[in-house]
Amino acid sequence: RKGKKQTMEIAWRDRSVAQACDGPGSLVFTQTVMRDGKSTEVPVATAEIPEGMTRVLLVFGRNTTRGPGTMPYRVTVIDDSYAVFPGQSVRFINHSTVELAGSLGEQVFTVVPGRDQVVPATLSAGGQLLSLRLARRDAAGGWRKLRSTMLPMAAGQRVLVFLIDNLQRPGNPELVLLRDQVEPVTTPPTGSLAGTIGLRVNLGVR
Repeated sequence: RKGKKQTMEIAWRDRSVAQACDGPGSLVFTQTVMRDGKSTEVPVATAEIPEGMTRVLLVFGRNTTRGPGTMPYRVTVIDDSYAVFPGQSVRFINHSTVELAGSLGEQVFTVVPGRDQVVPATLSAGGQLLSLRLARRDAAGGWRKLRSTMLPMAAGQRVLVFLIDNLQRPGNPELVLLRDQVEPVTTPPTGSLAGTIGLRVNLGVR
């Protein structure tokens, strides 16, 4: 919040608990370090919240560029609103250097480097597993199978899939999944379907 410090825990490869924000503007993240026997707040990252975004996801990564005034972490700001990323869908964000294509259940998609693609998830009655197949464009312009797996998913849930370069296996991007944690509630409010952990959003009133 503007002009106020707030302590938070940033999860590793998972969604943290949602935090309220007063609106667009700059956020400065600091870390407590010991210097000369005293605890000091040191800026480690900044993020700029654009106008018009009502829900954002901040993704932290180590800053590989080092120099005077460079902070140790970089922050990617992603529009996480339900208008952009609806419930019961999978969003693929391609941060790799290769073009990718695949299928989620019966839905076919492609996603080029630097872009994202939202794919609806059609669950069968009582089903909570979706087949996910990925392929990458090779140097000759054809497609090469990357991986095939089953993706666990609950009704109404959103799964965000980051596709990033794997330095140990060039050309074979790594998948990092961030999912909404959906649980049934014992006594839901009128008109609601379920509660969520972390996002603090009621699925029935979006």
